Amino acid sequence: MKLSFTAIALGLNEFEVLIRAREDVGSWDAVKSKVHSDNLLKQTSQASVTRVLREVRQRIQCLASATCSNFLKWGYEERRAIALIAACKCYPFIFNFIRGTLRDKVQVFDHHLHDSDFDVYWNGLAIENPELDDTAESTKKKLKQVLIRLLAEAGLLLETRNPLITPLIPPAQLDEVFAVEGNEYREAFLG
Repeated sequence: MKLSFTAIALGLNEFEVLIRAREDVGSWDAVKSKVHSDNLLKQTSQASVTRVLREVRQRIQCLASATCSNFLKWGYEERRAIALIAACKCYPFIFNFIRGTLRDKVQVFDHHLHDSDFDVYWNGLAIENPELDDTAESTKKKLKQVLIRLLAEAGLLLETRNPLITPLIPPAQLDEVFAVEGNEYREAFLG
């Protein structure tokens, strides 16, 4: 199970920088050079630049080129929604947490997300993926922190400290994104 999303939460600004750079220079190798030489990601170390670049690039590469083109044309809400879809496509762990844990809670009018909700989700996954039992507590804690921050940045949680689940209505323009990326990603918005 792929769980390497801790380099960045939703990463909307970084997403925009990399999509724009990719459009400007063409290849990912050229993007990598430009990002490192111009510190486009505003990181404090080259190692951080490398981690964030790798993470956001993976998410962008999960999307169709038409979706990336629309990303640059559309406004904040649409961009945020596309970044969420990319995270969900890249990490089924995130998508399944949203459409399982969050959706189940919303359906019973329980809008409070608790630490125990993450633990229940994790333990359920560990039954099917025994390798998760070997995950260090510090790693689980970091995964939970980044997941909560990602969901808050996406607008699915009101805040990170006392997270309240807030279903979203995807912008109407996203219909063409769902047509390309997959209708199942509507479930990421809990609507």
